[in-house]
Amino acid sequence: MTIESNVHAAIATVCPRVFPILAPLKTTRPYVTVQNIGGTPNYYIDRQQADKRTLRLLVKTWANGKDEAVALARQVEAAMMAATAFTARVESELLDDVETDAEPWLYSELQEFVVIGPR
Repeated sequence: MTIESNVHAAIATVCPRVFPILAPLKTTRPYVTVQNIGGTPNYYIDRQQADKRTLRLLVKTWANGKDEAVALARQVEAAMMAATAFTARVESELLDDVETDAEPWLYSELQEFVVIGPR
């Protein structure tokens, strides 16, 4: 399995609706999106690829209310930190957002992680 699939599997233990980058329109709330925003390439001194990858991920929870989005984000954080298929490091506290062009409003919490796992 890839780091991405392992991360999605870990998050799915607390929310079964996990999507890469964007969720489909009208997805049932709550849900989680995961975006890979890069990472550090890992190579040995002989220029061979290391057996691990390091990714920087933005994980965003989406819900009908702020309290629900925060609670889900805390559950996701716990699931990421407890995972055994990869090592996660929390890089930021939660960042609030709300989209008001939908009814009901769509609340979200964004958190950044660094994840190290098998290539």
